[in-house]
Amino acid sequence: LNRISSNAEKLGETIAENLPEENRENLKKKTKDLQKNKLNDQELESVSGGITKDEALQRALQHAGLNVDPRTLRKKVELDYEHGMQVYEIKFVYNGLEYEYDIDAATGNVLKFEKDFD
Repeated sequence: LNRISSNAEKLGETIAENLPEENRENLKKKTKDLQKNKLNDQELESVSGGITKDEALQRALQHAGLNVDPRTLRKKVELDYEHGMQVYEIKFVYNGLEYEYDIDAATGNVLKFEKDFD
């Protein structure tokens, strides 16, 4: 719980710097709720203005140059914290290859990419 609280504070500070003034107060409240373990990932996404899990998966597929229906993939998408920021960790298998991505949950930028045989 201390790790969550610490990460929530760092995340709140990072995101607040990039938010319009009217969203900052709402973010502060939601960050406090997260520290109290009352806020789920979907609620945090809506406050931060970040991308959703589905959007993160789409970014990974686009980056990999794949035009496939995500529902047909064996995949795993998780929201996590790395170095004080929210990151989607994405793994999926396509055509005998395993793809791994870290996608910035706030911007949708690809932070890390790996491709290997399954």
